[in-house]
Amino acid sequence: MKLMNYLSRNYFGPMYNSWKGFGEINGQIAHWQGVMSLSHDEIQRLERKRLANILQSAYQNTRYYRELFDSTGVASRLDSPDILAEIPLLDKDIIQVSTEDMLNSTLPESEILKTMTGGSTSHPMIFYRDRLTYCARWGLQAVANMALGWEAGEWHALVWGARQDLPQNYSWRYRLLNLLVDRKIILNAALLSDEQTIWFVKELRSHTPRILYGYPVMLDLLATAIRENDLEIPAPEKVIVTAEALTTSARKNIESVFRAPVFDRYASREFGIVADQCENSKFLRVVSGSVKIEILPLSPDDPNFGELIITDLLNVGMPFIRYRTGDFGRLTAGEVNGRSGLFLSDIAGRTTDLIVSPNGRIISGTAMTPSFFTAYPGIKQAQIRQTAVDQFIILIVRNKEFPLINAETEMADTLGEYCGAKVNVQIEYVDSIPRDKSGKFRFVISSVTPELLRKSSHPTTNVS
Repeated sequence: MKLMNYLSRNYFGPMYNSWKGFGEINGQIAHWQGVMSLSHDEIQRLERKRLANILQSAYQNTRYYRELFDSTGVASRLDSPDILAEIPLLDKDIIQVSTEDMLNSTLPESEILKTMTGGSTSHPMIFYRDRLTYCARWGLQAVANMALGWEAGEWHALVWGARQDLPQNYSWRYRLLNLLVDRKIILNAALLSDEQTIWFVKELRSHTPRILYGYPVMLDLLATAIRENDLEIPAPEKVIVTAEALTTSARKNIESVFRAPVFDRYASREFGIVADQCENSKFLRVVSGSVKIEILPLSPDDPNFGELIITDLLNVGMPFIRYRTGDFGRLTAGEVNGRSGLFLSDIAGRTTDLIVSPNGRIISGTAMTPSFFTAYPGIKQAQIRQTAVDQFIILIVRNKEFPLINAETEMADTLGEYCGAKVNVQIEYVDSIPRDKSGKFRFVISSVTPELLRKSSHPTTNVS
């Protein structure tokens, strides 16, 4: 063990947390280590207790939920384990107009912390959480990281784009704090360039981090740049990807170039870490005791696949009860690697990353797009935009190798085959395709799927 790693984890980190007013993080690490050791039955009892507590707190301390629970007739039954399905869903539009009414009126302002989402789908959403929940999220993240072999206090490399997480300047104060506490190398995903790639590779060689963490699309592009420029890099022990759906082709490229296994993590700004991929498995195990997940099915024929609906079991400062994440996946109960629990799979990204065909077929655009364009050399970047169930625009950034003859017709036919119906496809050649503000790139943008979900009347399914 390196001395600085030890000092950072056991002294500088805890001292900094206490100085900033978040000393409870240290206790939360021990708490979540205990939670992780519980049996599946014990976890279920803990979650039922926390759910009842969050519902009672929301009713007693917030105007929004008091009026909602009274109007829907659930207020007298908040300790019932089956009551959750009767509570109306929460979404970003409701939060934006009801933020003040959702805040816990009994907590002082000093105990309510403001934050915001990364704004990958629209404008950033401002929300709040209480101080203890903030500490709990960081404690849980530390424990989840340790389960993947990532110890606090060691250097790690970050390919990231959320502006609120990036340093605004690299002053001596920032550099000192980073050396003693954070110990991270950051590549701004929104500003990826040859110059930045070379700088990042030099930092990797200098610090030899065991963990590489970031957006899968940007790590895929970074891996390609490293390979094409024949750059030598030290292999990390693990690559952890999050914030976007991970494609098969991206996983293969990242693992090949960085010579390390890729682990998928489902997390969000609102809830922190939700699920981590199990070793040698496609399944992500849901982190217990922090959130309650339900499924809003796209089809009654497949009740376990649909939009992920999450209730925060911790945040009494601004409760998130039955929140529509806009993300899709499959939720099943079972056992993986000898551990029972709930598991996510087939994570398809956001509602706007899914294609809806004319016959109602749901297609994961993120999984489809890389293989869709592999057959055509000369495509540097591409994006499919669905404007109606039978109307598509394909944006292509090409070079001289791109085969014009028959390519456009073949793409239209291939997209029709995926959809299982004839569709109209317009090809547009562009110089570049913009990423969103946080640096994420979206293979598919559909304006159809969100509208379909707004009209959906399928009941929500619990898996336990």
